[in-house]
Amino acid sequence: MAGAAFPAGSLPIRLRDRLEAVFDDEPYTDAFGVRGAPGFSPAVLSLVTVLQFTED
Repeated sequence: MAGAAFPAGSLPIRLRDRLEAVFDDEPYTDAFGVRGAPGFSPAVLSLVTVLQFTED
């Protein structure tokens, strides 16, 4: 959907594509429980933090 909305791309899309391998969920699996409502992916939370920093 993002590709359709921004055919020329955007900074967040380029960052996500470039840093996808860096923000992997595997190293964080022990920090998350298996009960209760699922939370956001650690990779997504990390990427949002980087995007917020770029937006100042």
